[in-house]
Amino acid sequence: MFTICTFNQMKKTAVIELLNSLEDEFDLREFIQSLVFIEKVAKGLKDVADGKVKDLKEAKSKYNAEFVSMILQGEEDLKAGKGVKLNIDKLF
Repeated sequence: MFTICTFNQMKKTAVIELLNSLEDEFDLREFIQSLVFIEKVAKGLKDVADGKVKDLKEAKSKYNAEFVSMILQGEEDLKAGKGVKLNIDKLF
């Protein structure tokens, strides 16, 4: 298993462990994606440890309200003869 790293500070041992788990030839994109994944998991674990989490009900409520707002805005834009643009970045 990989050594946990702190957000934005990956430990060299985590990179070495990942490299050692690969074949002699590997896809560089997959390697980089794995590094990003390790960093995101580490950030999530740090957020949990720091109490920066929301319960599922609160998260669903927030995202459902934003999604409904986007849909209603899209309907208004259609009625006004405008093109519809949904900014899904707001959801993530």
